[in-house]
Amino acid sequence: MEEKSAPHVKTLHTTERSKITTVAILPFTNKSEKKGADEVLRKCFFTNLSIKGYNLLKLEEIDERLKLASIDASNLDKEDIFKIGRIVKADALIYGTVTKCCKKYFCLYSHVTFGAELKMVDARSYTVIWQADHTERTHSDAIPVSPFSIPEAVIESSINVREKVFAETATAS
Repeated sequence: MEEKSAPHVKTLHTTERSKITTVAILPFTNKSEKKGADEVLRKCFFTNLSIKGYNLLKLEEIDERLKLASIDASNLDKEDIFKIGRIVKADALIYGTVTKCCKKYFCLYSHVTFGAELKMVDARSYTVIWQADHTERTHSDAIPVSPFSIPEAVIESSINVREKVFAETATAS
């Protein structure tokens, strides 16, 4: 059984689609107790956004460019946004943080919680285009195959922001 909840999404700046041609999903940070949850969420987010039509840079390319520029991926929030955009060759940057990732098993009952915060920033103007936070909980009478089936649901909810941003931009024009 899944508890469906809507993500908390703020569209802070509508932008013209033609201005953003490439998007880089930067390495996510992990504030949860589950090691590797940030990497799983980033890959799931990449997969879901690429299906939705974004022109995304490959995660490996982003990581390699950051490494070549001697940028510490664990401190990206302290780096200049314009500089990061130029290094990874992207118009917009997506930052993400896993805020919660825990699983509890009681005999045949399981409870999984996964939370994340995400934001997209225009790398040229430093403007936050949108930001979202969401926590998803699932309960089951059977032990799940993978505790990482949750990020997909979180991402599916969160990426509806893209349609909202473009719809607002179209009505504002």
